[in-house]
Amino acid sequence: MRRLVLIIAALASILGMSACTQEASGRGVPSPELAKELRFLSTIYEQGILVTNSTDAINMGYGICEALDTGFSREDLIHDAQAEGVDLEAEYVIGVAVAELCPRNLSKLKQ
Repeated sequence: MRRLVLIIAALASILGMSACTQEASGRGVPSPELAKELRFLSTIYEQGILVTNSTDAINMGYGICEALDTGFSREDLIHDAQAEGVDLEAEYVIGVAVAELCPRNLSKLKQ
């Protein structure tokens, strides 16, 4: 449960921040892992959710995946995010994290 609280606290601190400080730049084709992380970041950024640190955002996304892997439900994550004052954005970020970082959990979002 403590891990879930830390994930939600990170979610609350990341969402709605003022600037994205890191950009993806490089040459060649990114690894599959990097590609899915970049899709995650660009998808939440395109929704207007700005982050101050892309590493923290990616770690938060993987934290969502880990929470779902260990038995927490979508409703658990949303409920805890709402308790932290994060509402609609949290549900969107949870969905994007699952779609891009751990699609194995997609069925848990439909429950």
